[in-house]
Amino acid sequence: MISQDLNNDQINVLGNVFAQIGASLLTKAAQQQSLQSKEDIKNQIEDMEKQLENLKRQLC
Repeated sequence: MISQDLNNDQINVLGNVFAQIGASLLTKAAQQQSLQSKEDIKNQIEDMEKQLENLKRQLC
């Protein structure tokens, strides 16, 4: 085990490092998901605009 030869302070530091790495990974994942969601919304808007143009042409 990694912490076998460490004292309490060293174990706490190591735990904090792992916690920070985990938090950073979670933040990165959330940012990537947010970017994908924005791209999906942009695509939906573009599709709706095309549909609206088609409907306008059908009415004229």
